[in-house]
Amino acid sequence: MDRTESMIHADTLFSALCNALLKLYDEGVLLQFAERVVLSSLFPGLRSEDGKDLLFLPRPVAPFSTSDTDLLRRKKEKKVSWFSWKAFAKVISRFNAKQLRFDCNLLNEEIFALEGRFALLSEEKEMLGALQGFGFLSGVEPHVAIDRVSNTAFEEGGFYFQENLVLTTGTENTTPFLYFLVHYERFEEVLQPALNLLVEEGIGGERHQGKGIFDRWESEEIELPDQGNYLALFSVALPNREETGNLIYYDLVLRRGFVYHGGPTAFYKKPIFKLVEGSIVRLPFAGCNIDVAPRDDYRVISYGKALGFAFS
Repeated sequence: MDRTESMIHADTLFSALCNALLKLYDEGVLLQFAERVVLSSLFPGLRSEDGKDLLFLPRPVAPFSTSDTDLLRRKKEKKVSWFSWKAFAKVISRFNAKQLRFDCNLLNEEIFALEGRFALLSEEKEMLGALQGFGFLSGVEPHVAIDRVSNTAFEEGGFYFQENLVLTTGTENTTPFLYFLVHYERFEEVLQPALNLLVEEGIGGERHQGKGIFDRWESEEIELPDQGNYLALFSVALPNREETGNLIYYDLVLRRGFVYHGGPTAFYKKPIFKLVEGSIVRLPFAGCNIDVAPRDDYRVISYGKALGFAFS
């Protein structure tokens, strides 16, 4: 069965934006965009009936201190993978630089409120009810791979299942959405038209079936801390050679896929491992893009620059 990731990583978003830009502008604009833009992966959010947004950030890949010995409660803490912005800022403020850990007990109900994979501050607990049923709902549908020559299904691997994910909520008065962070000085001039086109075209595969399509997009300014000794990544990142010694806590994700070049067949990109969202690195850390084209006559840029939450 083909699995579908619940995270749209920054390099996938970057590729979709580049494809949209190439349809709107010349290659010079595309290359300038690829060199200057810094963006995050797509994260879940929830809008309440009164228009308030609850934005979530990935859990930092670092140990948390807890004195609770109850195994069931410890499992509840380990299940958490998303923090509200306020909860994330609270956790980050409790970083112990000497022991390189967060002196923060997520099971402390006076500070945090937990619901499944999500953690809020106790002052936000009125939103706990809205979180019930919120997340990616998984479904499976059958597919058939057709031989284009004989117009029949392949004997081996012709019939298979594919997992589909839908961002949903269990309450009628809330609206789920995805958001990302971006820094680019030509936002209105270049990026805004690309986003308009991306809403129509969508992200990912099987868009002809209506998958990966968005209703609309909107923007607002968010202040992101950029001063400190450490960085919690909000994007998949690829360190420069001189930055490999700045890794503290991290997980790796294998990034690979196809390159579609207008011909009848696609070819594989060079596979590469990147740091996952939530990894903790020591500043300075910029990350870098890399060429993953499997052929010398093509250039395929894979995004790997770092965007995150700086702290000390």
